[in-house]
Amino acid sequence: MNYLGLLTSVMLNHLGLLASVMMNYVGLLTSVMMNYLGLLTSVMMNYLGLLTSVMMNYLGLLTSVMMNYLGLLTSVMMNYLGLLTSVMMNYLGLLTSVMMNYLGLLTSVMMNYLGLLTSVMMNYLGLLASVMMDYLGLLTSVMMNYLGLLASVMMNYLGLLTSVMMNYLDIQIWDGIPPI
Repeated sequence: MNYLGLLTSVMLNHLGLLASVMMNYVGLLTSVMMNYLGLLTSVMMNYLGLLTSVMMNYLGLLTSVMMNYLGLLTSVMMNYLGLLTSVMMNYLGLLTSVMMNYLGLLTSVMMNYLGLLTSVMMNYLGLLASVMMDYLGLLTSVMMNYLGLLASVMMNYLGLLTSVMMNYLDIQIWDGIPPI
């Protein structure tokens, strides 16, 4: 009967160990999937923000260019209207107006590209920080799962060893002292 108890104890310990290992792997798989889902969501949101920022910058640039060309057209028309009165003064005004319009256009384009560059850099910086934090969380989760698995295996083997020793001591007592 003691050997049957020992066999039962060993089988139950192995079943407990198997269940513990399976639960640890299920927890690890769930943790990895949740981390990758969070990483995917973060990357998609960062790219969506980058796309929106780029579109808004190009829309602003297009509006600025159109307004500058509209101003240039108005200035040219007004200058040619005034040309009937004073040719030299109008050409001087036209030159100044064209130069100022192109200077404004150049400044506007440069500011828009600077804003676009800053926006892209900030989006990539946010994406990098998000990816690093997700991988750090994944690494921590994997390490904690493996630590839990190791502790579970050690406790199962300790229980198995204790059970074997107790059964062995019980057998030795019965072998040494015959029952009455």
